[in-house]
Amino acid sequence: MRSVSTLAVLIAVLFARPVFGQETTRADFKKRCSLMEGRWIGDVTWNIDWPEFGKKGDKVTAYFEGRVTEDENAVVTKFFGGSGSETGLVYYDAAAKRIHGNFVSSGGTVFRLTIWPDGDKWIETVDVTLPDGTKGAMKNVLVFADDGKTLTIHRNGYVGDDVVNDQKDVWRRVGKSKATE
Repeated sequence: MRSVSTLAVLIAVLFARPVFGQETTRADFKKRCSLMEGRWIGDVTWNIDWPEFGKKGDKVTAYFEGRVTEDENAVVTKFFGGSGSETGLVYYDAAAKRIHGNFVSSGGTVFRLTIWPDGDKWIETVDVTLPDGTKGAMKNVLVFADDGKTLTIHRNGYVGDDVVNDQKDVWRRVGKSKATE
């Protein structure tokens, strides 16, 4: 119990720290769009139970598609993994100088992201709300390799009393989005 409490305090400190490095530009947003655009397939192992997606320990093949809108002001995303799906929107907020994302799963979970580049990595802070109101927070570190064809996501955080400890998902780009073919 003490280690869970200590870990929860450390995670809270991580997410409560000042938000340095999060200011972004429209050029950062366009770079992020080019990285996430297209169809992806990934190997995912759930570190916690996710409503509609699966139980802790389940290994699934997941699918993701990112499609830049016609006006290039947003990316519409679709995710399918386990028995669930998720729809999202990533956009640049010029007034806040931030890249944001909002996602809703078929199980009713809501994810709100703030995204920024950090050298050759991308950082995402994620606020999570489960359908029953349980809250959580995560930090994702995304690393693109092989000229943008491979993506590794490292995820840490918590949802309610459950700790997500270094969930590592590996994705590979398998094609362009339908809108760009």
